[in-house]
Formats: sequence, structure tokens, C-alpha cells
Amino acid sequence: MAGAPHRVGAERSRARRLLVLAALAAGLAAASAVEAAVPQPPAAPRPPAGLVFKDVPNDAGHAIDLDWTPSPDDSAAMAVVTGYELLRGSSPLGPWSAIDSVAAGVKHYRDNSAHLDSAYFYRVVAVGPGGRTPAGAVAGPAVARAVWYLTRWAALGAAALVVALAWNVISRRARRSASASAETSGDS
Repeated sequence: MAGAPHRVGAERSRARRLLVLAALAAGLAAASAVEAAVPQPPAAPRPPAGLVFKDVPNDAGHAIDLDWTPSPDDSAAMAVVTGYELLRGSSPLGPWSAIDSVAAGVKHYRDNSAHLDSAYFYRVVAVGPGGRTPAGAVAGPAVARAVWYLTRWAALGAAALVVALAWNVISRRARRSASASAETSGDS
């Protein structure tokens, strides 16, 4: 029975290995359970879309209006979007500067810091507890122009001016006609 102590030692070694493996398996299961119980950080919101721009009428070339479709994650119930950051650059590749930020739910911004006849490119980024979206599409070049558009009030003013000029012309003709009639009746 010279081999019997050796067999007992091998069995003990095997039992120890099994105990270690069981402990490791239990530890991994516990670690997985703990990992599942720990809340994961929220994901960044999806980006807004459809950024468009237009020159602001009758502003002497100092403003550009921006409009966009909000992020699909922009709802009070979801609380994934906390706001939007507006970025402006002088090239479609940047560099980009943050010009302002607006609250969630807002989908319009007026850039009143534009300079006359300068070209700008714009991007809008959604921001939330999970971070910032990668910037979406670039809109531009947007140029603030000193163009005066015929708006409703300007049209009313122009119409009043036309009426006043027409009245003046009619009045002059009427006076000339009356004056000419008086001269011809005085000559007879």
C-alpha cells in the first residue's frame, strides 16, 4: 500500500482545486450580480437634425436665425436632453466656438453677434446627463446681409407713400387744369 498515501494526497489536491474553482465561480457570479445592480451611466442623447439658417430681415446685417429639429430624446419624461449648445465656425471644418446654449425643448436661436457680410458655419449639439452628442450636420455658409426686405409694415409705409405721391400728382394736375381754364375764360 505504498501508493495509498499518494492517492490520498492527489485526492486532497483535487478537492482543493474544486473548492478554489467553486469559490471563483461563486465570486464571478456575485461580481456579475453586483455589476448588474450598479446603475450604468446614461447614454449621450441622440443629435438634433435639420439645422437651417436664414438672414434676419431689416437688421442691417447683424443677425442670423437658426432652426432645427430637436433630438428624438428631447422630452421632459425622458430627461435625456438638458439643452443644446450652438457652435459657430468660419469654415465647415472648424475650429468651432460655442456661441450660446439653450434649454431642452428650444428649437430656434437668433445669433445677434454676426458681423455684416461675414460667412459663418453652424452646428447644434444636444447635451444631457450622459454627455454631448457628436455634432450633427454643418449648416452654412450663412451670411448676415444689410438687405431691407419689404415686410408688412414696410409695405404699408410704401403704399402710403405711393398714395401720397399720387395725390400730389393729381392735385397738381387739377390746379393746372383749373388755372388753364381760368386763363381761357379770362381771354374771351
